[in-house]
Amino acid sequence: MGGGNINKKVFAAVALLFMVLFSFQLAEPVSALKLVDKGTKFISSEQFGDMKISWKTYKFNRNYLKIYSTTYIKNPDTGRYVVSWHHVITISKVSRKRIKIKDWTDSELAPGTIISYDRTRLSAYRYYWSFYRSQIH
Repeated sequence: MGGGNINKKVFAAVALLFMVLFSFQLAEPVSALKLVDKGTKFISSEQFGDMKISWKTYKFNRNYLKIYSTTYIKNPDTGRYVVSWHHVITISKVSRKRIKIKDWTDSELAPGTIISYDRTRLSAYRYYWSFYRSQIH
């Protein structure tokens, strides 16, 4: 009798271990996050003067990207660039013909989050390279 309980416990433990390992396989691993673009752009604006924008774009999969951007404004007294605000933009494919763009910022001059949609058959990855990348400013 006692041997049957041990076998059931071993089987339950092995089954639980298998389920845990399988769930890790289903979850998007951090290593799947891939840096696909980065850059820095210098621009001049009437309102802010000399600015620097740096960004990094990560691809989770072909239909989900995340862009982290930091905007710096040049201090005219010191000549150094100072962090002014950040953006986190996600581009995701939400249907066969629609892309969702979510733009969050901590700038006091803009609303916290703006969500927009665009009609396209492109994947989020192709959309980024075909349209969005040139608009980073």
